[in-house]
Amino acid sequence: MKPLRPIVILILLVSNSVLVASQSYHATHGSPFGGAALSFQNPGSIVNHAFKKDLIIGGFQAQAQTNAVDFIKNPQTGQRELIAREGTFARVGDMAVDFNLFNLLYKINNRQAFSAGFRFRTLTHFQTSPYTFIDTVSNFKEFLSTNESNAYLDGDVLHSGWAEFNFSYAHVIQQTEQSRWSIGGTMHIQFGLSAVAGGAQQLTYNRTLTPQGRLYELQQGGAYFAYHRGYDWLDENTFSSTLGAANGYRKQSKNNIGLSFGTEYLIKKDAEEAWGPLNYNWKFGISLLDIGSNTFEPNRHASTFNRPRPGINDEILSRRFEELTSSRRLRDSLATVFTSTTNIDSTMRISHPTRLVVQIDKALGNNLYINANWVAQFNQRQFFPFLRTRELHHLTITPRWETINWGVFAPIQVTTQQQVWAGLAVKAGPLILGIHNIKNLFDSKEIQGGGYLLLRIQPFKFPKTRTRLECWDE
Repeated sequence: MKPLRPIVILILLVSNSVLVASQSYHATHGSPFGGAALSFQNPGSIVNHAFKKDLIIGGFQAQAQTNAVDFIKNPQTGQRELIAREGTFARVGDMAVDFNLFNLLYKINNRQAFSAGFRFRTLTHFQTSPYTFIDTVSNFKEFLSTNESNAYLDGDVLHSGWAEFNFSYAHVIQQTEQSRWSIGGTMHIQFGLSAVAGGAQQLTYNRTLTPQGRLYELQQGGAYFAYHRGYDWLDENTFSSTLGAANGYRKQSKNNIGLSFGTEYLIKKDAEEAWGPLNYNWKFGISLLDIGSNTFEPNRHASTFNRPRPGINDEILSRRFEELTSSRRLRDSLATVFTSTTNIDSTMRISHPTRLVVQIDKALGNNLYINANWVAQFNQRQFFPFLRTRELHHLTITPRWETINWGVFAPIQVTTQQQVWAGLAVKAGPLILGIHNIKNLFDSKEIQGGGYLLLRIQPFKFPKTRTRLECWDE
């Protein structure tokens, strides 16, 4: 049954007992040529853009980080495969995918600007308590035996995907001979498209000896699973066209409103010259991004489970979970393991990656700049029913050399898993192409990094004709 596949895969990611298989375009940080992508970091910055009109035709970004698996070449097949990492430690993983389309920036005048566009975003996270895994483990008994010394087993997985229409507006509220101060905001009109949540909560067990050998019996703990009801709707209906399926699935989604706010303060570089996009010495920005959440109707078999039944041991577990071909069978199997089963009837609410962003940009001269971007995450680890997504990075330092048509960017970022990524991006006319972690170019086995692409133009002007910057005092 199709709807069960995502939840089975994600639960396996958490448990690792069988198999373990951003939203930030760093080249645009602080840049006066970033177009509507500037609103992704600070809605108040779009009014300080270099051109009156700018259009991002399309953009794509993917980031991933995990310590649970390695991406290793199989010497027999020559193909790279995901291999579960052995050892005793807590497993964590995060993945973010961002796709944007037709993001338009338009400056009404040099004190007002707006941007609008479409984005599709997904965030996926999993996390576990410390446990031991070796590749010879093949069943519940061997796994529980290997982890006898652990106080409990615990883990969660969360996935959220949504589409949004963004409308941003920024306004200069004060401009002097030395400084320029703007504020802005973004309204996100959102459509929840995909959601999965599941996990095990502080499961404990004891070893008992029987004439047949040792058994591991569950003592305490719970579990839960839920996913977007639209998955069931797709499985239960037939369609004459892809468009019909998409329209029907869309009707299963709920609409929500999100908000972002930001302010930017510029200090002039040359007081004798007129204000312009490059005539600044310092640029300071503060923004509060992605306030809000998505809501989903859970599938009809979504449930929480508490307190293991007496006598539930590893051999019983192996029999109960042999064939999980539907969400109903998963629910029924778990209901025979736990004494309490409660249907999840209320709406699932998954918060967005709400965060505070502080950004400082310094002009060094000769088209050289350095940008610092610090993120304070409001959403840390999620616990059911409080489902929260989060961004993947804490701090990014981005030196750049940039002109109207050309640019080289070298971001260094510290992620939420305390990983340090050294990235690289280039701009050539309308194209920006970047990689988050250049280590991946040298056959890295770790899943740490990703990349992004932006294709943008200044409407009605071919890139090679863009040789003059606007004067903000005009």
